[in-house]
Amino acid sequence: MKDIDRVFMLRRNIIDDWRFRKMSWQDITYKYRVSKAWFYRLRKRFIKYGIEGLKENPRKKPFMPHALGRKMFYRGMFYEQ
Repeated sequence: MKDIDRVFMLRRNIIDDWRFRKMSWQDITYKYRVSKAWFYRLRKRFIKYGIEGLKENPRKKPFMPHALGRKMFYRGMFYEQ
């Protein structure tokens, strides 16, 4: 089982405990060792997007406008004095 699947199952278990076992946020934070803010953020995602909201979001590649191009990077890397 991949880590992404484990994370999804853990999040689903947290939401199931909240929904079906009627656990309070105090019980969930104690049982799973997560913060109150993290639980409410997860709950908000679940309410807005459903079960798909519990999955990991793909990250965008960071935009770095001042980064060196590949050609300039290699030129500086092999610069001899």
